[in-house]
Amino acid sequence: MTEAAQWRDYSRSRAVVVGAWDYLHLPPVPAARKSMERLAGLLASPLCGWPTERVEVLSNLRRRDNVPDRLMELYEDAADVALFYFVGHGQLHEDQLALALRESPETGPRRLTTGLPFTDVRAALRECGARTKIVILDCCFAGNATQPENSLASTTDLIELTAGTGAFTMAASGIYRTAWFETGEVADAQTYFTKYLVDTIERGFSDHPGNLPLGRIFRATADALGRDRKPEPTRSVRHDADQFIFARNSALSVPDRTQVTEITPRFPDPVRSRIVIIGTPSYVTEELPDIPQIAANVADLTTLLTTPELGGFNPADCRVVPAAAQVAEVGRALLHAAQEADDLLLIYYAGHGMLGSAGDLYLGLASTEPGPMVPFTGLPFDLVRRALRSARATSRVAILDASFSGRAIGTMAASNDALGQMEIAGSYTLTASSDSREAAILPGETHTAFTERLLAVLRSGLPGAGEWLSLDDIYRHLRSQMLADGLPAPQQSGTATAHLLKLVRNRLHPAPAATRSPRAPALANPGALPEDLRAGLSSDRPGLRAAAVRELAEWLDGPDPAQAVVARVALQNTAINDIPVVADVARAALDSRVSSSK
Repeated sequence: MTEAAQWRDYSRSRAVVVGAWDYLHLPPVPAARKSMERLAGLLASPLCGWPTERVEVLSNLRRRDNVPDRLMELYEDAADVALFYFVGHGQLHEDQLALALRESPETGPRRLTTGLPFTDVRAALRECGARTKIVILDCCFAGNATQPENSLASTTDLIELTAGTGAFTMAASGIYRTAWFETGEVADAQTYFTKYLVDTIERGFSDHPGNLPLGRIFRATADALGRDRKPEPTRSVRHDADQFIFARNSALSVPDRTQVTEITPRFPDPVRSRIVIIGTPSYVTEELPDIPQIAANVADLTTLLTTPELGGFNPADCRVVPAAAQVAEVGRALLHAAQEADDLLLIYYAGHGMLGSAGDLYLGLASTEPGPMVPFTGLPFDLVRRALRSARATSRVAILDASFSGRAIGTMAASNDALGQMEIAGSYTLTASSDSREAAILPGETHTAFTERLLAVLRSGLPGAGEWLSLDDIYRHLRSQMLADGLPAPQQSGTATAHLLKLVRNRLHPAPAATRSPRAPALANPGALPEDLRAGLSSDRPGLRAAAVRELAEWLDGPDPAQAVVARVALQNTAINDIPVVADVARAALDSRVSSSK
């Protein structure tokens, strides 16, 4: 990989470059061929740094046929950047944009069936898991693609499925305007928009201190076209995509290495991190069915994150909200954690997800009532988002195992989030489903389907993923596993480089036996135990300590997940620190619970 691309993993990205010029029923556009070749060459050049095998060039396609499926297939493995470029004729039919292919007719509805409707491109990009999505259209009426109903993150359905820096669409023309191209009288004729775009990038900016973000490239291209009285391009931006570094600045005498240095992943400091776990296994109203598996979700995720050999977070800083908590109690837990967290703030929720009348997401609590009462009794995700955005934590992570949880995607990015910074920072959202899908529960599984597979990868590890598992490692495995199991695909969104944050130790890459995790503080005694149990556990008589352990073991299968977590942490303490005769009792209780959950 070239130096300019080191901070972007283009080996996990995909660019699709489409050009059409040899039309059967429309005027030929020979300039489109040269433009297509220049754009593809630019991507694979040292300025942009794409590997040639990750740039797919499709030229003079005859008709639509299986092209939508081909796009889905090409973008399926794109995890970092997904780019689509088209040059050729653009057509409108009833305000729908179609990218004309060789057999596209001049008029009539068959323009949508023989050409490539932009909705096909949009669908393929929205379904892929890439964090940054870029569309470049050099055709007539291309501005139609920048409108909200056609953008990669439509405001009409209130979801922004783009991730990382978001989505950037640049179009050679307005909604009802034509794009221009040079004629055959000019040697190596090109379409004007692509010519000016590539020239701008290749020339670079002597007055720009760093490498070239999309926003600066677009503005300079638009200025040059306007100065030469050519059609004015348009654009659409989601999140911070205009700050995405698209190319190295060739005008710098010394390359700007502050933006291309390879990122070194880091691990959260457990002392300065806080975790809030919210799970609602049972509901007061019969209209919301109970989900008993959620109690296991909460208990087992908390145990895993606080196990020294895996997460290593301090149990005292991992707050489990009581299952019967109301909105105010959840709010206090969120705000308290947001005020204390300096490094990582992680919030997990499992339960019913519901939509309000305006399409906004609510998280179900024990007393939540569906229908018109949802806004008055549910937990608005907007409150969770505000808590996350108000936190001073370097990294903020939300994991949602709920129906419609994809509605949370894209809402955590603050307007001043910077892209390309060299520390692992920003916000990250991982959800069990899209904006329109229900989360799954499979018969016979101990946990809900999403959390079952999340726990499996955290517990078992991944081959070849290094010593620690990053959020991105976890997401890519989850997506592959859930699709293979016929389950809804999880969704992710992130700003800056939060996806590279390391969360737990990879069990398939064990550290040397004599080396203890630097993130694993000694387990703290939970303060939520009743006085008699605390006295029993601290007794100087092993028999009394063993009796207290047996009583705690009964809490593991109790109805209150918060109580189960407190019991599990106390049992882990005892299993690690007590004499063998007592530690063995605690270990047996923990082992029996793990075996029954498999």
